[in-house]
Amino acid sequence: ASIKEEILNWISDKNCKKYKFN
Repeated sequence: ASIKEEILNWISDKNCKKYKFN
């Protein structure tokens, strides 16, 4: 996956609050 896709996934996860990333 591209960096942009990873950022979008991180934003999506953050918004859904399903996962916790440091």
